[in-house]
Amino acid sequence: MKKEGRIAAIAIIIAILTVVFVSKREDNLHITIYPGPGDGTSLVVLLPTVAGNGSLYKQKGLIDLWRKHGAVVDIMTINVLPTLYMNRRIVKTMKHHVIDPAKAGGYKHIYLLGTSLGGHAVLLYAMEYPEDIEGVFLFSPYISDPFVTGIITRAGGLDSWGSCPPYAWEYSCDLWESIRAYLSDPGRRESVFLGYGTGDRFVESCRILAGALPPANVFTTTGGHSWKTWRTLWDALLARLATVMPAVFSNAS
Repeated sequence: MKKEGRIAAIAIIIAILTVVFVSKREDNLHITIYPGPGDGTSLVVLLPTVAGNGSLYKQKGLIDLWRKHGAVVDIMTINVLPTLYMNRRIVKTMKHHVIDPAKAGGYKHIYLLGTSLGGHAVLLYAMEYPEDIEGVFLFSPYISDPFVTGIITRAGGLDSWGSCPPYAWEYSCDLWESIRAYLSDPGRRESVFLGYGTGDRFVESCRILAGALPPANVFTTTGGHSWKTWRTLWDALLARLATVMPAVFSNAS
């Protein structure tokens, strides 16, 4: 075998082993539960940023912030490898390794919260299994590429947008169409909450989504795509949730 052939063969073997190794690791979500003082029937699942490290929610003090606001729910953080987003595998993995086991374990009220790329995962899941969840909390979510986002903005928003041209990214167009269909249900629309900084890199797509939501469900602040911004937004959201979701909060704090 010539040298070039051996190199190619080795490269193929390494690629195959990498795929196998990654696929085995993908299901290892490293789930952490932070029990609340409630009755154990309500759960908020936190989807991480692109780094995939769910423990950042704890490290940045956001779990403690929930408790300071009187949240009585159990809180779950998970680690997510970015490769799970390929072909939307994140949805099936969440379904089989997180949501279904949570329901089997006695949780009757499940809410999803996602930050940045985690918000994208939340949207994908909510669009495919809306019956599994009761609320969606999004912070600076990545939704689509700038080209499709620009098309919808120039059309005047999600309600007035028609469809994408043939040369647009079909994945983005399909997701926005699914979001629009999801929000056409008044009950679902009322259960979606969005926060973002006015200097965020995804601000344009966030504004599109905000335009389709009840104004009281949208929270903005100055700042960019950072934990400092998200902490401010969490504070505002939690204050709001304390009055509209008694299954999640106790006002006795």
